Amino acid sequence: MTDPRALGLPSYKSQATRIILNYLNQAGYPEAIQSRSFQKPTAKDFQQIFKFLYAKLDPNYELQKKIEDELLSILHGLRYPFVASISKSSLSAPSSSKNWPTYMGILHWMVELVMVSKRHYFWVDCGTPCVERMSPANPNFYSPEFQDSPTFSERIFFDYLSKAYTVFLAGRDDFDSIENDLADCFDHKNKHIIQEVSELEASNETLRLELRQLTGQVDPLVELQKKQTHCLADLEKFRQTIAVYGEKKQRLHSLLEELRAKIEDQGKTILQLKDAKVEYQQIVDVQEISPADIERMNSERQRLSENLRDLNIRVEELNKDVWQREIDIQPKIDLIEQLVQDFNTRCYKLGITSTSGPQRPFGELQFDPTAHAYEKMLSIDVKRAGRPVLAELRRKLNSNFLKIEGDRMTLAEELDTARETIQDKRDALEDLETQRLRLESKLNEEKERMNKETVAHNNEILVLERETDQMQQDNTTSVLHWQQRAQSVTMEFNRLSRHAAEKKEMANAELIKVLTDLISFKAYVEKQLSDLRMLSQHEQEAAQDLPHIEANDPAK
Repeated sequence: MTDPRALGLPSYKSQATRIILNYLNQAGYPEAIQSRSFQKPTAKDFQQIFKFLYAKLDPNYELQKKIEDELLSILHGLRYPFVASISKSSLSAPSSSKNWPTYMGILHWMVELVMVSKRHYFWVDCGTPCVERMSPANPNFYSPEFQDSPTFSERIFFDYLSKAYTVFLAGRDDFDSIENDLADCFDHKNKHIIQEVSELEASNETLRLELRQLTGQVDPLVELQKKQTHCLADLEKFRQTIAVYGEKKQRLHSLLEELRAKIEDQGKTILQLKDAKVEYQQIVDVQEISPADIERMNSERQRLSENLRDLNIRVEELNKDVWQREIDIQPKIDLIEQLVQDFNTRCYKLGITSTSGPQRPFGELQFDPTAHAYEKMLSIDVKRAGRPVLAELRRKLNSNFLKIEGDRMTLAEELDTARETIQDKRDALEDLETQRLRLESKLNEEKERMNKETVAHNNEILVLERETDQMQQDNTTSVLHWQQRAQSVTMEFNRLSRHAAEKKEMANAELIKVLTDLISFKAYVEKQLSDLRMLSQHEQEAAQDLPHIEANDPAK
């Protein structure tokens, strides 16, 4: 991998120099160092700074060889991403003007690595490794707050390794209780997760049920549209009723006017009769009448009066009979008018109240209660003219109903088939989605593993390529020697390719060794801290006893 940092720029050099110097001064670097020392450093300065920084990362490591021989292996162990840019020839002169930017970039990267490690729980301060700094120090592994923390898994495995190593150092091989505690912690965490999953599934099922209920209900807009249609139909009925009652009101007004005219005529007739009576009375007064005539006239008058009284009584009885019959017949007239109105409304809905076509023979049916014959009360003979049309309309409606019912059954069957198909597709989609997620996870794991192996092989190939280039430069004078060297390089490359797995196992063994050294150092620090606490307690007791001694012996 090519180093993307601008190592040769003065701005980067000054920034990296400032960061390295600040950290060295804060971390207690034993040698006095200034910024001018980084302009023309010596190989010894670089080696001392490198050893100081690496001691922060691995205090128990001791160099077995010269630093020139172990620098590349140390950087490989630290996973330095640009180790391929370092050549073996530059290791002998790291402070030269050509090589110094590369090695200053190494120191800058190590300072940042130490500072990042310091911010995590592996290091308390510079030079003092302490794997005990886990937050919190003594957590409750079963508390929900700790189980939801991001460091739960690391802390659980750290305590497991600590306890197991303590048991191992004690010479015992019984790890069942420790493994049971580890399993209990994860079971307790999984219990909460399973409970949350159950609650989420229940909530999901509730939401699905609500969704099905909402999708199964009739659309409120459709209901309101139906209600609007019914209201408009009722409004049309009310308008027709108002029109009918308006016509009835007009007829009553006309009848009232006729009655008023008749009353005026009768008043005039009464006035004429009174005038005639006065004239007749005058004539009678002028005439010479004998007592017999008077008696006869009185008896005639009495008879006529009785006849008139009988006639008046008869007229009153007839009027009462007429009014009673009108009162009795008025509800029937109203019922007939209501029936006529309903008939007109239904005919209008059925489309047979117009005379615009041969299949619509009806005009509007009207009812005249003042007609002298009942045949003339209705404007249309409904029985003779309407029955054929109604029969034909009933036949068409039945035919349309049967056709619509057949279409509805067909659509219902198609809908059921579509629902079953959709449900099958959904089930298949869920299965495919689950399979896709599982395959995606496996693919990511396989990609990650292949990437790691590719990086390792690329690093080895780069190392071999550098060695090949060096051999090409050193052996240009001899073709035979070049061929022999190329063959040996090829054999070395094949050998390294075959033993890549062995190197990986060695790296794992080295990692286990580092963890073992860390745990050993933890036990050592625990012992030193315990001794320090005991020494501090003794000094405190001695300091508390000192005033009593001075009081007893003033000379001391």
